[in-house]
Amino acid sequence: MREVQDDQRWGTPSGAPSDAVVQVKNGWLQRSEKGVRSSWDRGDWKVHSMSAITGRSYDYGLVVMTENNRVPEGASPEVGCDYGMETIERVARSIHRDLHPAGANEVHQA
Repeated sequence: MREVQDDQRWGTPSGAPSDAVVQVKNGWLQRSEKGVRSSWDRGDWKVHSMSAITGRSYDYGLVVMTENNRVPEGASPEVGCDYGMETIERVARSIHRDLHPAGANEVHQA
């Protein structure tokens, strides 16, 4: 989880203190690739992110799970996944900022 590819280093590390050691594991799944198949399957995305934040005085984990990230009709399927990723990062930045207000200016950029 520490050696994740750069293009997959997003999600819960966003906003973590810059001097923390951050490990991350993300996941994403679209209900179906062809959109609407039934009333319960609208091509929505489930997007999740978890991280371990350690080092110095840090020792905590953060998990954010989302579902029903909608793909508007006619939009590219990635829109739902992108929305889930952005939601996770907004939540993570808020949590890290509340946990470490003094270090809010020096943060990991996910």
